[in-house]
Amino acid sequence: MSDWRAARHPWRGVLIASALCLMAIVALAGCAPGNDGSDEIAFMRGGALWTMQPGGQDLMQIAAPTVLGFAWSPDHHQFVVRLSATRSAVASTNPLVGGYPDVYAVLGIISIDGGNIMTITPNSAIPPRSDGWWDATGNRLVYREDVANTQLWILSLPDQPAGIARKSIAIGSVIPATSPDGGTIATILANGAVVVGTPQATPRALAQGALTAIVTPGGVWPARPLWQPRHDAILYPAPGPDAATTALWLVDQSGQRREIAAIPDLEAYCWSPDGTMLLARTTAGYQVFDLRGAPVVGWPDASVYSAAWWSPDGDAVMAQTPSALVLAQVGARRVTTLVTWTPPLAGPSALPSAAAAWHPLLGSPWSADGHRFALVAPAGGVWQGGARLASRATPGTGVYIVDVDALSHSPPGLADWGEHTGLSWSTPDPDTQMVTP
Repeated sequence: MSDWRAARHPWRGVLIASALCLMAIVALAGCAPGNDGSDEIAFMRGGALWTMQPGGQDLMQIAAPTVLGFAWSPDHHQFVVRLSATRSAVASTNPLVGGYPDVYAVLGIISIDGGNIMTITPNSAIPPRSDGWWDATGNRLVYREDVANTQLWILSLPDQPAGIARKSIAIGSVIPATSPDGGTIATILANGAVVVGTPQATPRALAQGALTAIVTPGGVWPARPLWQPRHDAILYPAPGPDAATTALWLVDQSGQRREIAAIPDLEAYCWSPDGTMLLARTTAGYQVFDLRGAPVVGWPDASVYSAAWWSPDGDAVMAQTPSALVLAQVGARRVTTLVTWTPPLAGPSALPSAAAAWHPLLGSPWSADGHRFALVAPAGGVWQGGARLASRATPGTGVYIVDVDALSHSPPGLADWGEHTGLSWSTPDPDTQMVTP
């Protein structure tokens, strides 16, 4: 964090052959020119990037089979993709998360129409990199690099090739946050200082005493400063009244701060889309809090293989675990188990041991209007204790579109069958996203 200038560290590690760079700038032509992608769903299959309409129509391959991960731009006009010639690392088995850990790769931008991929990382040397994610407005991208065993966080423009418009904005395992327009960065230094600033200027401290990692019985989770949506304040974690409790504090740009909640066994947290509520994950499950720290709705979930997403309108949270799909309707304070799986879906046996392995979820299974979401599941899922979800005899997973306004109806229909990984329908503000390894 002490160096806000462009990173100039010497590159070390394995260089990917020049063939990779050629692969990174060539992709298959996609849909017809002018497609705005406003309601399309994207996913990976066999290393290729695909899109389709929610009903299964217009299934189209957008990028060739070199994709490790991707994220829609917030306006659904383009993707940031991570590309590599190797898949020696083990990918996540959660079809709604997907992706690989940091590996030697390049990042590039591709249109929803397909075609050429513009590489936005330097071509001269290729270190291990994470996937990239967009700021709330799509002006900037953030990603992570491992350079000489040092973790660098990079801020990049999405329209400039070969890394000519990127800055090193932080060092270490703390995931930085960007303001909604991408122009200001907040992070936590190794000494616990919460700082903000632009990439061109020395940062200023807003608070002290923040945590740089959250340690629980289940593993080590990343500390994150989070920009409050629709406000100019920063949320950050700090030690609570005892070793098992983490306090979440809110500090404004003048340094005025207040404690929002003290949460036992806290693992992860994120804002609601309007910045009026917090979703917290603990070792026991999920809990939604208001800004006074009062609990609104919660549900148990002790699995280490679980992910949750706010609906874009902030009315609901969808969570998928190895054994169930849960919908929490926040305003109604109602939690419904929509799908159960027996035996549970496969997943990792434990969390990564280092917070450095985590990043925000890159996309969301929710539609942009918040009334539908995409469920991805293998054969055998039971809908609300009744009928099984439709499936096919071949191995794979199904994509099902769930209408939140029609939950009492019969099971959702099958939109597509295949091997779906990293499915994404929309791109929320990263400050409203949980983290994933």
